[in-house]
Amino acid sequence: MKFRNLLLTGLAALVVLVPTNVFAEEVETEEKEWRDIRLEQVSEFTPENLGEWTRLFDSKDILKAERDTLRAELEDLIENVWKPIIEAEKDEIKVELDAYKESLKLDVTNEVINLEEAKVLFEAFRLELTAELTAEKEAREAEKLIREENKVYYDELRAQRENFNQLIKAALETGDTTSVAGYLNEIMAINQELESHAIDVNAEIQNAINKINEL
Repeated sequence: MKFRNLLLTGLAALVVLVPTNVFAEEVETEEKEWRDIRLEQVSEFTPENLGEWTRLFDSKDILKAERDTLRAELEDLIENVWKPIIEAEKDEIKVELDAYKESLKLDVTNEVINLEEAKVLFEAFRLELTAELTAEKEAREAEKLIREENKVYYDELRAQRENFNQLIKAALETGDTTSVAGYLNEIMAINQELESHAIDVNAEIQNAINKINEL
């Protein structure tokens, strides 16, 4: 069993870093109540978009339920399949390193090579055996950085959405509603982008599940 055949790059990072709140709620209120409030606003100010808003709310629920199921499946597979394989690979590497070390000691004792040569040979052998594990770790770290950058981007989107929500609230309170339609459209565009992100996240988790199931 060699690590190059395991198709595991980035899977550990994935289960840790997949966001649990891809669709964060826009306001702190009951979901159905919030949905009704928003759809009433849409019906009044941008009725042409009522169908799309309804679809986005439904999509959010479907994608979240799907993500929760996929995430639970992936976590189970990582714990019960992926981790044991990695540990077995590490144990195999240790056995090979120990055996090679003993053979080098014998060569040094028999004066086939000297101690410095044995050290060089052992280090080269160690690097060769662990190269794929090292490459996987480096890929996982790179993946982590990308995910952290993405999190910053989508957190900024949510902050923009909250700002538009506050602008709508202020406009409705003052009776100056001429800008509400524009704010609603900005929020809808943000929600569409978040929906696309949620679809990508679910596909990514499913891809990780498929990779582990292929082992």
